[in-house]
Amino acid sequence: MKNIDWGARLKNKAFWIAMVPAVFLLIAQVAAIFGITLDLSTLEGQVLAVVESIFAILVIVGVVVDPTTDGFADGDKTTGGDADEEYDKAA
Repeated sequence: MKNIDWGARLKNKAFWIAMVPAVFLLIAQVAAIFGITLDLSTLEGQVLAVVESIFAILVIVGVVVDPTTDGFADGDKTTGGDADEEYDKAA
């Protein structure tokens, strides 16, 4: 857990899309231990819709970008490392 980049993970939409159902599953399982049956499917769908809407707004504003690079450029992993040189030559 020491080497996990939690800042990048928390800005990742896929992380939250996976985390929301996992949290609801955990809540339902803990409730089942105490004999309580919960149907959270409707609430889960609504929470997922809210998370997706929040991330859509954050993408538009520019908060959610590639966390491995400075600014708004693609990183070497995305571009293969040669894109910046080609861009500089074209400019």
